[in-house]
Amino acid sequence: MTTIVRLNKKIYDARRFTDAGFDHYDLFFIDGSTPSDNIVRQFIELSENAEGAVAVHCKGKAFLESKRNEQNQSDTNSELIYLLD
Repeated sequence: MTTIVRLNKKIYDARRFTDAGFDHYDLFFIDGSTPSDNIVRQFIELSENAEGAVAVHCKGKAFLESKRNEQNQSDTNSELIYLLD
């Protein structure tokens, strides 16, 4: 795992990860809502360009299901790790 993407509210200091050498990104959107096209594009770009697995920190089941479906339809070798609160 090389990258962490936080989709929920800031409840921890990202420096805990960046100081340990991980890439960390905040792409917040309200839980239960649909992320904007911009957030989706950023997430896909981050996922496709990560050098290792991507950990996703979120609360949304709908997001997880949409990402699983998207990954199943994708021909990339990216791996996603989901961290739920």
